[in-house]
Amino acid sequence: MERRVSQPARPATSRWRPVGGQPPVRTPLSPVDIRVARPSRNGTRPGPTSQRTPRFPVISNDRVHRRRRSVVGVLLVLLLATIAGFGSWWLTAGRFVTAPAVIGLSEPQALEAAQQAGVKISFEQQHSASVPAGIVIGTEPAAGARVGRGSQLHARLSVGPQTFPMPTVVGLDKDSAIKALTGAQLSVGSVDEQFDATHPVGTVTGASAKPGTQVAGGTAVNLTVSKGPAPVTVNDYTGQPADSAKAELGASGLNVALVERTSDSVPAGQVISQTPASGQLPPGSTVSLVVSSGPQLISVPDVRARSTADAQDILQKAGFTVQVVTVDPDAIIHLGRVQRTDPGRDAKAPKGSTVSIYII
Repeated sequence: MERRVSQPARPATSRWRPVGGQPPVRTPLSPVDIRVARPSRNGTRPGPTSQRTPRFPVISNDRVHRRRRSVVGVLLVLLLATIAGFGSWWLTAGRFVTAPAVIGLSEPQALEAAQQAGVKISFEQQHSASVPAGIVIGTEPAAGARVGRGSQLHARLSVGPQTFPMPTVVGLDKDSAIKALTGAQLSVGSVDEQFDATHPVGTVTGASAKPGTQVAGGTAVNLTVSKGPAPVTVNDYTGQPADSAKAELGASGLNVALVERTSDSVPAGQVISQTPASGQLPPGSTVSLVVSSGPQLISVPDVRARSTADAQDILQKAGFTVQVVTVDPDAIIHLGRVQRTDPGRDAKAPKGSTVSIYII
């Protein structure tokens, strides 16, 4: 005869199940698991073994928990795979971006370009003679470089050329003016030499920039340098009246030196020669004029009482031409002696002029 071992009855409100090898844990029953005892037709209640079949199939908690664990495991695997993929992407390419090209852009445009590229940007000012103010000159790192996402891009922003005050150079000599310009971070442009009657030769009389004005560094400043007064053109006054020559030369800024000299061919008061005869001279130079004083004057020798022949010989040797005049051609007696001369004795007459001798 089979022996049955009686087991204690479980409470109707709970179900016993082992969890992870631990002692049984009492868990509440679901509504479908509750067995409802109703009175029988004869008025008696059913025994503890009387049960009503549930309307829906009963799913045990073990199956629910197993399904839940399975879904959680799948989600966990997907999450880990996603994290691993994102980490791999981030380590290889995701955390890097390309530095944007902002050279030639204004500051607002460069900020926008940096924001779109995923980097930050800072600006430092730098003078530039070729890039207008407010425009980006260059960046570090350079455009196209691989940089970290959110990293800092350093941009150099032009503030225009650096300026320096123009020094005073007018009144200086050429060499001193050049030193003053180079000392002010400027350079020397063209040097134009011009005649100037008020400034000595080699003195700077003008510059292309005004003193004290701000000029961009390295700007070439043009200079005007004095060559001294303009030269005077000398005309040839030979054979002209000396008074007219002296007046015209003096009016042109030249000095005149007069030298008189006798001349048998040039009338008195006219220019025999001049030095220099022509060309150009600086103002204040001297022109020498040789002015004729007429023929040379010599004393008429005293030939009174001399014979005609002797008188003629003496006068001709003195440089005169002799003219013989008979005082009384009708006289019975002729002595043949010189009565007088014209011009008279000791008078001054030009050399080569005619002296008349009167014979009695």
